[in-house]
Amino acid sequence: MHLHAGDEVLRILSGELIVRVVTETVMEVVAEHDIGTFYPVRQADGTRRLVEVYTASPWNAPPPRPGEYTTQEEIQQILHNVDIEV
Repeated sequence: MHLHAGDEVLRILSGELIVRVVTETVMEVVAEHDIGTFYPVRQADGTRRLVEVYTASPWNAPPPRPGEYTTQEEIQQILHNVDIEV
């Protein structure tokens, strides 16, 4: 589960797309540009915060400071702590 800050254009090739849940769906991402990818992460104190991930991709938003991309280790830790309770 994640969200984006920005626009993303999707073309559904088959199946159906439900806003919060994608099941048995084949889709094609047509366009993304400078979108931020955020994950809801549960903190040690029980609160939830959105964490933005920066990867070297022409579609993702650049990091706030040049070159400070999220490492694979950091991404794995973020994914481990994703709070999917909505």
